[in-house]
Amino acid sequence: MKICLVHEEYPDETNYGGIATYQKSLATSLVKFGYDVTVITRSLDCDKEYIDEGVRVIRLYNKETKDIYNNYYKYREKVRDKLIELQDNNEIDIIEVPDWGAETILFEEYRKVPLIVRLHTPLAIWSKANKSKLDPSIHRKMLLWERKMIESADKVTSCTNILKDLVIKEMKLKRNDIEVIPNPANLKDFYTKNKNGKSILYCGSIEQRKGVILFAEAIPTILDSLGNIKIIFVGKDTNRNDKEISTIEYIKDIVPTKYHKNLVFMGQVKNNELNKIYNGACIGVYPSLFDNFPYVVLESMACGLPFVGSMNSGMKEMLEGNTKYLYDAKSSEELASKIISLYKNKSDRKELSNYIMKRINTEYNTDVVTNKFIKLYNDTLNSYNEKLICEVLSGILKDKITYMERLTGGLANHVYLVETTKKKYVAKLYKKNIDKEAINDLIDISKENNINVLDTIDDNFYTYHNATICIYDYIEGKHVKKLTNNQIEKITNFIKLDKKGNGNYTNLLDKVNFYYESLLNLKTKKIKREIITDLLRRYMKLQNYNIFYEKDLIHGDLTPTNIIWNEEEFTLIDLDEATTFTKLYDLIVFAIKFSKTGNKIDVKMAKRILKPFDNYTKIDIINVWNFYILKVIMEKIYLYEIGKIDLLDENQKQDNFEDWLAILNSSVIEDILNK
Repeated sequence: MKICLVHEEYPDETNYGGIATYQKSLATSLVKFGYDVTVITRSLDCDKEYIDEGVRVIRLYNKETKDIYNNYYKYREKVRDKLIELQDNNEIDIIEVPDWGAETILFEEYRKVPLIVRLHTPLAIWSKANKSKLDPSIHRKMLLWERKMIESADKVTSCTNILKDLVIKEMKLKRNDIEVIPNPANLKDFYTKNKNGKSILYCGSIEQRKGVILFAEAIPTILDSLGNIKIIFVGKDTNRNDKEISTIEYIKDIVPTKYHKNLVFMGQVKNNELNKIYNGACIGVYPSLFDNFPYVVLESMACGLPFVGSMNSGMKEMLEGNTKYLYDAKSSEELASKIISLYKNKSDRKELSNYIMKRINTEYNTDVVTNKFIKLYNDTLNSYNEKLICEVLSGILKDKITYMERLTGGLANHVYLVETTKKKYVAKLYKKNIDKEAINDLIDISKENNINVLDTIDDNFYTYHNATICIYDYIEGKHVKKLTNNQIEKITNFIKLDKKGNGNYTNLLDKVNFYYESLLNLKTKKIKREIITDLLRRYMKLQNYNIFYEKDLIHGDLTPTNIIWNEEEFTLIDLDEATTFTKLYDLIVFAIKFSKTGNKIDVKMAKRILKPFDNYTKIDIINVWNFYILKVIMEKIYLYEIGKIDLLDENQKQDNFEDWLAILNSSVIEDILNK
């Protein structure tokens, strides 16, 4: 699954606010789970693209002008154009974008992949809480954009129920199918350490919505009670308040001058310095008039910092009922009382610290939350694909669809069992480029030679919403790995057929050469360079053999799952990899896939399959054997190096590149041919 996250803020070049923190944490975590993640974000100087912690980051630059609306519109045009490019190249399967700013709104009319909108705080809620609004030239337009995007999304999520309910109410949404999934905590950079601080800490953007004006009103009472302590403000100053002036100056106007020496304004601090600041405080204060799921609170909890917060926020859900030190976000007197009480009560601080540490490790653990997002993406993509298939089928089949179930499928395709009132079908949706001409010609050649092959019900491929959809009759049978001699002979007879076509087909050698050229020029960091160099050298030696320039049509993936048996008769399915190359390639794939377990080859099984035919020799078989294994290894290393798969993931241990490397470096092929 190829996931695209879109938002103008993404560390480290642009701001490190709540949305940016969320996207960075989610993107890097998804990559660790083996997913292909692209982030589209803003650049401060020029268009650029690079890999950061396995994430493909695409930064778009838009030169700012005095025309605010033009700035917003032009940047969204660039986002639209980049998404169209990625979509047309099948580089994205699903998009997630925040509500704030409606950055994908201009892409909506071109969209052919599912869209998830993540509620953070839409403008309608933000402007009301801040008692201010953006420039009138864009304020109304942004409100309309955000509403349209939320309404048209395939799925909407929220980090808290309070935000979900507020958005539905305030924006008068027609939909209420909003799924609540919390934000993941960053437990790598935030943790408890050497806690002995005496200060009170406020961390976050300094704006009225965050409750800092109410906090300022409470400061004299707090300092009168607690004495000469420091109150530290960490965060960027803004003019987001009812006076539209510096919020720091607003705070200083409220707090009497004699207390100014107790106020410390640190400004915006680098993210890697925050852990020390959290651990250096006695308590935190997060007095938001409204907040959905503040990341500063999540970071604070990860450091075990007890805090006073707002009942009118996601903090109520974050603490799950332990609300003794949450205030009602209206009274500065109550806020002051809560702060003073928690500061003075050491046992309460310890109890609250232990409680929030337990919550952070069980409910907001990165792996736990990321798995919820993975399920969300899979479910949304599956529902979207089912919708596409139903739309296509409804125009083709005369019978009513009664049942649909996803059977198999990976990053490149999705397979569904479809039942109607009269028949069963298999519908396959491809999200990759396939050579339709090669597939059709290979089907025709197979039929001419009485080879059973699964063909589309109407000899047609349907291109719909950036996907290719094929519909097949459902056939009974089973997949078998241990074959009889008769079954082996039947498959090898298919392989030996003269399958010269007349079309301009794709060639397997071009695909493998791409991996070779990429690894040759890529500054690889994860796999030892000497291993890659040796693989490239061995691959280049094979280029001297004419056999690799033959142009037979081949199946390309003769595995146990692509052959259905009914007694001694077989049907070939899944011709997705059909291309041109030497027919020996099909023989090698057939032999390895039916004899390989981990890094071991069943020599007896492989020997029953691998026998020279026509003018092919043992040397030819050895060369194609090595070619196929090199192809598999180079592909895996390339995808690993660019962050698309994780070769160290436990889920991939059964087919990792080290097993293939062990087979390549063994003498097993000589043993097979010479025994």
